[in-house]
Amino acid sequence: MKEIAGALILAETLHSNAFRFDACGQLAENFGKCPQDRALDYFEKKVIGDVMDCCGRKIKIDEGAMKSLYKEKCTGRHVVADENYEEVRGKRLPWIRHILSHSRAIFEKEETVHGAFRRTFIYTAIVSIPLAPKPQISYYVVVVSEGGNKELKMVTAYGMFEWNKFLKVIASGRPWGRRQSERGSK
Repeated sequence: MKEIAGALILAETLHSNAFRFDACGQLAENFGKCPQDRALDYFEKKVIGDVMDCCGRKIKIDEGAMKSLYKEKCTGRHVVADENYEEVRGKRLPWIRHILSHSRAIFEKEETVHGAFRRTFIYTAIVSIPLAPKPQISYYVVVVSEGGNKELKMVTAYGMFEWNKFLKVIASGRPWGRRQSERGSK
């Protein structure tokens, strides 16, 4: 019953709260070639800093989040090395602040890792990339961690083109807005 209820809540949340936008204008300014040096410059000048989410919570984006541009092929870890730079992540840098400040499709995940409690928030968007003959749909997530002092900090951001992969990512959490209303009613 719990799994069925969770699936219904997920479906309802995706239907009613999905954040959608078209990747055009400034949100597509890194499309085309986006070499590593350009992505790093963009990150430093236009991504780093504080951003307020749609609920008025401050999220810090610092230099450490720049590691999200890199992914080691064999381990999946964010290891900063030229060979690990993923151009597709550089192309989507303009989406990070946009999603954090506008998306209401937020999922909360609580877990214990190596004996320590960890809470993360997954901000999501469904993005239409205008390509001919038809637009391509990308599912994008920005992962934010909550520190011991309740400070929110961006960890990574990435996209995927497969709906099932997107569902797998968000199914590990629960809709954040729903959780907040449940807490308020108790």
